[in-house]
Amino acid sequence: MTPDPSVLVSMERDMRTLLVYLLLISALRGQVTCQPREREILQQAADLQRTGRVADSERVLLELANLLENPSSGSTCRATVLNNLGSVNQDMGRLASAERFYLRALRFEQSTLTPGFDRATILNNLGSVYFESGQYRKAEIARRQAVELRTAAFGPDHPSVARVLQNLAAQELSLGRLTEADELYDRALRIWTTAGLQDTAECATTLQGLGLIRAKQGNIAAGVEHVQHALEIWDRSRTITAAVARAEANLAVLKLAQGELSSSDFHWKSAIRKAEQVTGEQSGVTRELLAGYLRFLRSTNRKAEAKIITARMGAIAVGSHEPSVRSSVIDITELRQKRRSPDGVLGP
Repeated sequence: MTPDPSVLVSMERDMRTLLVYLLLISALRGQVTCQPREREILQQAADLQRTGRVADSERVLLELANLLENPSSGSTCRATVLNNLGSVNQDMGRLASAERFYLRALRFEQSTLTPGFDRATILNNLGSVYFESGQYRKAEIARRQAVELRTAAFGPDHPSVARVLQNLAAQELSLGRLTEADELYDRALRIWTTAGLQDTAECATTLQGLGLIRAKQGNIAAGVEHVQHALEIWDRSRTITAAVARAEANLAVLKLAQGELSSSDFHWKSAIRKAEQVTGEQSGVTRELLAGYLRFLRSTNRKAEAKIITARMGAIAVGSHEPSVRSSVIDITELRQKRRSPDGVLGP
């Protein structure tokens, strides 16, 4: 089956950005030889990334990485820094750069006699890059290795396992394996809920995935409910990433499928603002969402506004940005076909 890129939405940016790092850095402090100042810088960079200041986060991490290049530093913090540099590059849609940083982190981790960072985290994130760039077999291999490592280290019901389960679920969803994806997301959601983490940004990623499954199954109302819930959690935690922008774009498509044109327009504009804040006005992610909004405007016969958006897209040089994905927004045509299906369970 040809993978469906329309589901490569926010699951792939999930909470690879921020919470994974902060939780794991805290949990591994007995193993990581980061100095207190290094930990402070890592947290500063994570806070910048979480609030959408991705370029500033990259600058802070690069400065720390340069300091740690000195072999006499004695720090095993380098893998963590390289991993987080991969994450911020991925948030900006620079997938090739992100892959290089993750591979460097993995090589450093494997060459260290006393590993200082969670290898499963790096494999999970590397799988995320492979997934977004269409290398699905590589993504599956990396993710299954991550699940095995996490399960062996923490047991099957630990939140660390849920983090990699939801990315494996995204892989299945991209291949159209809705039943398998549903089971993996549901397992992750049970772990988050049991651990009391149902109101975290990481759990929001799981809810977003379940929302896409419900929409693709024809239950638009349930899809809207899940995606809205995810966005509310991200908003409360002040999490702004390209993933969140894409999730809101998907909500815009779902609202249009329900016939709510005004609400759809609002969410398209909000999604584009988020993308511009995180990735910049000239990024591939911004152009991708502008293209989605253009389709919306044309479908609603708003020709004058469509011309403005076309001009904005034309100002973004396609070849000067690494494509994040060919399309990461739900296909409204698919949803409309389901709406006409006599056995579809659809919203109003």
